[in-house]
Amino acid sequence: MDKSPRLLEPAPDWTPEERPTLPGSPAAIAHPTHKKLIYFFIGLFVAISGSLSNGFITANLPLIQGEYSLTPSEAAWIPAAYVMANISSNMILFKARQQYGLRLFSEIGLVLFICVLVLHIFVHTFEMALFVRVISGLVAAPLSSLGMYYIMQAFKRENFGRGIYLALGFQQLGIPLAWIISPSLVDVNDWIVLYTFELGLAICCLAMVVSLKLPRSLRIEVFEKQDFFTFALLAPGFALLCIVLTQGPILWWFEVKWLGYALIAGFSLIVIGLTYEHYRVNPLIITRWLGSATTLKFVFGALAIRLLMSEQSYAAVNFLKTMGMGPDQFVTLYSVIFLGIVLGTVFSAMTFKRERIS
Repeated sequence: MDKSPRLLEPAPDWTPEERPTLPGSPAAIAHPTHKKLIYFFIGLFVAISGSLSNGFITANLPLIQGEYSLTPSEAAWIPAAYVMANISSNMILFKARQQYGLRLFSEIGLVLFICVLVLHIFVHTFEMALFVRVISGLVAAPLSSLGMYYIMQAFKRENFGRGIYLALGFQQLGIPLAWIISPSLVDVNDWIVLYTFELGLAICCLAMVVSLKLPRSLRIEVFEKQDFFTFALLAPGFALLCIVLTQGPILWWFEVKWLGYALIAGFSLIVIGLTYEHYRVNPLIITRWLGSATTLKFVFGALAIRLLMSEQSYAAVNFLKTMGMGPDQFVTLYSVIFLGIVLGTVFSAMTFKRERIS
């Protein structure tokens, strides 16, 4: 019996060079130069917008805490809500992209995000702010991939590696850019400006994605009933882990009993979910690949880089905050970080060679 996934629509008459690398990825069409530039601009805008929304919260969290009269513990729920939703969205993104197409997933997410932001402008409460962050986290995952694919359309197939370098680098610009523009954007007495700016970004992204679509891809039937069982295990498991990691340093690990129960429940759900995935034929998460020596080396290297990179966003910044510096005094620091990311990204893309990919 043939176990290959069923095609949901007939494939266009692509040449071998144009054919998508994987189902769900857009075809590699040879565009004219002006269209490549438009694809690159849209990809750049979408990639930065995907991380800029969360960057605004990171940069203005103490001010948001004062706006809603929150305790530090309550304020920590706002970035936690974004991360919890983002992890859940990333888990289903790969199969959703293969079966329904990335653009459809992104457009639905953007429309929902726009509706919630419009509602939040009129309903200005802490609960609504949490809901906005949840939707923002859901939308950020497809936007990251969407930005990458738009940027890759500006390059020939043999230079896709350069496009990936640029996309991954530009996605890191959201947080430093948020710190740079927040002081001139956010007025303590008029927080509607921040949400209006976010709304404008989302509307621009939706307009660009609808105006210039990505080339078609192969759509295959990949979702199974077991995927929903896996999601029901892993999504709350990762959510509980996020809660523990955000609330633990504030409420303190050994002082609040429910943190311990949340950690036990979250860890148990993740272990059960990953064990279930390990023995599936078509898993949502490929544990055998994640557990390979090559992937583990890559994960270790990525974590080490993240640990080093976190110093610029958390350690140094938190120290300077403790010493009394405000958001407007961080503009120069984050301008240097922004410039460093841009130069590093461009240099990496220019020096990329296929033989160095390992």
